[in-house]
Order: sequence, then structure tokens, then C-alpha cells
Amino acid sequence: GRSALSDNNNNNNNNSNGSGNNNNRSQGAGRAASQNAEANRRHFSLDGADIKTHLLEAVNNPNARDSLAQVQSIDAVCYPPTGIVPIALLEGGSVPWTIMPNASKFQPTSKTRVRVWLVHIERNTAEWTADRLQEVAVRGMSVDCSLQGEPFCVIFWPDAALEATSGLQLEVELSGLTGLSQELTFFYELQAFHTRDLDRGLIAESARLRSLLGDGSLWANSQIPACLKEHRNLGRDRRTIADTKNRRPSVQRGRSLSSHFLDDQQRAPLIETMSHHNTQIVTNSVDIRLTLKSEAICALEAELLIIRFGEGEEVVPHGAQVHKLSESHYLILVKLPMARCRYELRFWTAKHEAPHDMVKHPLKYSITTGEQCQMLLSSMEDPLLKVFGLARVSVEAQHHGIVILAPMIQRVLVASCYFLVYVDEAKALAYAREQAAAQAVQMRTVSRGGLRGIDRSRPSEVNPSLPWSSAQGSSGASFGALSGGLLKGLGDSGPPQNGDQGLQLSGSLASLGSQSRRKYAPPDTSLFSKRLLSQDIPAHPEIFEMHELLRSTFEPRTKDSCGEVHLDLTTSWGECRGQLRPRVDFPGFYEGLITLTESEVNKILRLQLRFPKVQQEEFSPKVLCEWTVCRGEHFPIGF
Repeated sequence: GRSALSDNNNNNNNNSNGSGNNNNRSQGAGRAASQNAEANRRHFSLDGADIKTHLLEAVNNPNARDSLAQVQSIDAVCYPPTGIVPIALLEGGSVPWTIMPNASKFQPTSKTRVRVWLVHIERNTAEWTADRLQEVAVRGMSVDCSLQGEPFCVIFWPDAALEATSGLQLEVELSGLTGLSQELTFFYELQAFHTRDLDRGLIAESARLRSLLGDGSLWANSQIPACLKEHRNLGRDRRTIADTKNRRPSVQRGRSLSSHFLDDQQRAPLIETMSHHNTQIVTNSVDIRLTLKSEAICALEAELLIIRFGEGEEVVPHGAQVHKLSESHYLILVKLPMARCRYELRFWTAKHEAPHDMVKHPLKYSITTGEQCQMLLSSMEDPLLKVFGLARVSVEAQHHGIVILAPMIQRVLVASCYFLVYVDEAKALAYAREQAAAQAVQMRTVSRGGLRGIDRSRPSEVNPSLPWSSAQGSSGASFGALSGGLLKGLGDSGPPQNGDQGLQLSGSLASLGSQSRRKYAPPDTSLFSKRLLSQDIPAHPEIFEMHELLRSTFEPRTKDSCGEVHLDLTTSWGECRGQLRPRVDFPGFYEGLITLTESEVNKILRLQLRFPKVQQEEFSPKVLCEWTVCRGEHFPIGF
């Protein structure tokens, strides 16, 4: 479906009066604009009577469809399609715009270029008009004249697509052609069809967050819990005992168990309670909210266990969720599955000097549910257990200053699902750069020392499928970073960052010969020149040679993506379901509306974090959160 806005490309190209100068109307208007006061006004007609007649004939007579194709032969195919365009198709400006002229009518020249203007289209009269307001910069223009597919395609990125707003109107002019016309003109109007749905989702989540965090008892004065006071006193006693035992070697041998216990408590960072100072909780509600405060830790994890008779225990999957709201405040959400049971909430912490080493903390809550508590599960073998509870949020979200706001529960239903995430971009980028710098140092060590520089006894990288592993971090560099980084980086496509490049075509343009006639602009990516290839030949020249061979083929087709923080939604099967986009009116908030289908039931939906401009040597996403897709079945109240 081409819009009527661009039908000026198809009118009167083969007029029977034999006038060879009757080009498309946009070209005629351009000549007239240079001679009168209406320098930036374009006129075009929307008379579609003939098109309607042929369409009706094709519907009533299927045999006439071939003749319809001959009559309505289009001049070009565009993406995004001309006319009204959903902003979601632009994907934040990362998707290239293409114009594919009919190669039997048009051919490029050395003067082929693309220009884009912001325009205002008047629809009040039978003859619509478009006023040019401002020219828009175009980046990364290139022309593909190969014989693979259609032998003529123009690719470009307009700057207006980077921060497109609803109602934005554009005019795109492709000039420097040879054939039936020297230029083609296209009109676009960008519309955000899901804006109301996104705003409705934001309002609903804002109301839920106000009810969740608006309780003043959550933010009461903090204090050290009694259990930690005993441990700290015990730690002070340990120092006195240690001084005495250090002078008596015979006694030193008898302190192994007790001193190890005391050392663990001594090293435990201080955590203060805010909402629940009493660690013994009795409740009839399935939901519990806790707040803690600690400046001595950088990450906190929680785990809910059900305590059986005889001191047996069993982990409740997805029973607890932790959110880091600031540098020192933590919100813990707990979902209790059954009544008349005793639970225990335990914590693991990481200090600032070792952010990836999660150590068990002595603080714990004992929770008992009463008889009036709702039964969400009949037992721990209930089939609903696989979709029960809260979404498991990775500790990486706390390191990067990210808070998952919606959905907070584990299950997402087959329907349109709204996702909302807050990102402290300054903190996220600072932490990513710190990790990238550490990886770069290790990569230089590997390149100088070869495989001997790798400690194979330690994991080199956290498995993305295990986002909550306590070993997550950049403790080592993998040999696959040199070759695997190439394939990972090639998938990062988007608009180039440098200015518009001139176009030069070589070879004959009169015919489409058997050889490929393609000439690209200078490379718009540093993936090959700076990221994958070092200045000096590494200890393994075969890898250097492989990258050089691949560079000549892939570098002209690779673009650096726009944006520094990317949040992708993917399935467990590797399918990309969309990307969360930042809101312009609320900086730091990323949102998305994803429609889930029946074919995705029981799949795992993952939110992944990427830094395409920061992660250079090792381009691997980090899993922040996971959900399970399920049907809208009947669930218990509060499930």
C-alpha cells in the first residue's frame, strides 16, 4: 500500500501527447518554486478515480489482475512504506530507510543523492499542499547495484527518525537519476498508534507503585536488628580471645570451628531494618513488603524457604524479589504460597570491593502464616508452581542501577503485555565502562602471553542463561572473545555516526552487467579497525589473518548502532520479541508493549541488557529478568 501522498511519482510519465519534459509533479513544482514567492510549497492531486475503477475490476474479475499490474506499475518500493507510518517500525532510528526504484525505469548516476525535509501537509482543500520547513541531515547513504535481488536500492538514515514524535511529516527526495525521471519524491507521516496504550499502562503502573511504596511504615527509622547486635558483640569478644590464643599455640589448635564461625560473622556487613524490626513475623497475607538499609553492601539477594517438621527445608521458587531503590535502600517483596506454614527468609550480600561475591548474611526473618491466609498452592507439587511467584531479578540489575517496575510477577499472559523499567543511565554506563576497561586489560594480557595468560580453573564469563549466578563478572577472558566477538558484533546494525558521505559509482550504468557494481561510503563502524584488530599482530597471527579476510567483506555492511543502553526482550529460543524504548517525557524510563501469542506459551521471556558502544572486546548481553508465558487461566486470588 503506497500512500496517495506519493502518487505524484506515477502520474503522466508516459503521456500520450509525446511531451518528453513532463516529469513527475514534484519536479515541476520545484522549478516553479525557484521562480515565485512560494519557494517551498508543493502541490499534488489525490484524484484516485482511475485506481478505484481498476481495483474494482480486479476484485470482480480475477483474470484482469495481470492487466491491473501492468497499468499500476509502481516506480519504487520504499521501507518504511510511504504515507502514514507507525513509529514502532523505525525502532528508535536503528532501522535503515530504503528506496528501491524500478530498475527498468530508473538507473543511478554519480550525482544520485537523498535529501529529507520536515514539511507541513495541508489537507483542507481538494489539492493537498506540503510546505518545507527545515532540511534534515541524512547519514550513511549508500547505493546497492548488485544483482542479488533487485539491482537498484538506496539505503540511508535520516536524523529525524532518531527522536521521532507522533505527527512528524517528512518529504524524501531521491535525485540524480537517469531514465523516465531525474528525481522521485515521497511523503511520510509518522504516527504513534500505541501511544495511548503505553500511557494507559504507565498510569496503571504508577498507581500500583504508589500503593506499593506509599506506606509510611516502610520508611521508618532504621535500626540494627537484635540478631546482628549479638553477632557484632560476639565479634568483638573474638578479637580478645584471638590475642590470647595467638600467644598460646596449644589453644590455637582448638579454636578452628569457633573462630571460623566468628570470622564469618565479623565479616558480615551491617544491615539495618526499616519496616520490620522484629524478625519474627506472623501474618494472614500472602504478600509481605520489607525494607532494609545498608551502605556497606552493593548488592542483596533473598531466598524464601519453607521449614518442614523435623527441621527439613525446601526452597520456594520465585518466592522473593529484591529491588535496589537507591545506593543504600532495598525493597524486598515476598509471596507466601500456603497457609499454616513456617517460612524463613534468608539473604546474601556482596561488598563494594567484591561486587560479584555473594556471601550468606546472618540476618534472616522467620515468617508464619495463619489459618486465614489464602492458599495459593495446594502443595509444593502443585502444577501451578511453575508459574507461581515473583519474577527473578538478576543481581546485575542492582549493579547497573536498573529497577524492574512491570511486570513484577513471574507469569505474563497471552495478550498485550506492558513492560516498564527504570534505568539510571549514568550509573549503568559507568559500571559498564569499568567492566570493559578490566576486560581490555585482560585481553591485552592474553594477546601478549597467548593461552598461557588464561586461568582455566576460573570461569571466564557468566553463562547468560544463569543470570543470578554469584560468580558473575569479568574475572577472566575467554579465547572465544577474539573470534566470537566478531559474530556478536556483526549483529549490531544501525545508523552510522559520521556525517553524510558522498557516493561514487564505478563501471557502466547503461546496463546491468553480470558483475556486481557496488560502491559504498567509507566504513561507519569501528568494529574491525579498533575493536577486533589490535595495533600489533597478536601471538596468534592466524586469528589476525582471519579477521582481515572477513573485514573486507563485512565492514562495508556493518553500522554502529544508535543509543548507549539497549534493553531487548527475547525468548528462550533466541527469538527477539522487541526492544524497550526510552520515554521522552520521563527520562530514564524504558517501556514497551509486546503482544504474546499462543505459540509462545511455556516459553521463557528474558530481558537482556546491552551496551553496544561500551562493550567492545566482549559483546555479550546480560540477563536482567525472566518471565514465563502462560494462558489466562483461573488463578487463586492474590496469585
